[in-house]
Amino acid sequence: MSGITNDAAAMHELRNQLKEAAEKLEKQLQKTEGAIEEVAQTWADTKFLEFKNKFSEDKEKIKPLSKKIIEYEDEVLRPIEELLREYLAIGQ
Repeated sequence: MSGITNDAAAMHELRNQLKEAAEKLEKQLQKTEGAIEEVAQTWADTKFLEFKNKFSEDKEKIKPLSKKIIEYEDEVLRPIEELLREYLAIGQ
């Protein structure tokens, strides 16, 4: 029975880590974009503008990853953890 308890705790920890990773990813993207915009105000050579545009394109490709992580955590892992906890409550 202790293996099941550990599984529920491990699932909860995984859910927390996934949420934290998604939040950090979003925050870091925003922070980096802000720094790029700040530099762009005074430095607008061709190479920097190419980098800025490429970053914006890549950011739009990365943002869906954060949403997928949150969806997976909520739609898949949360119900599994709830089932584990219900099972443990019945066994007590």
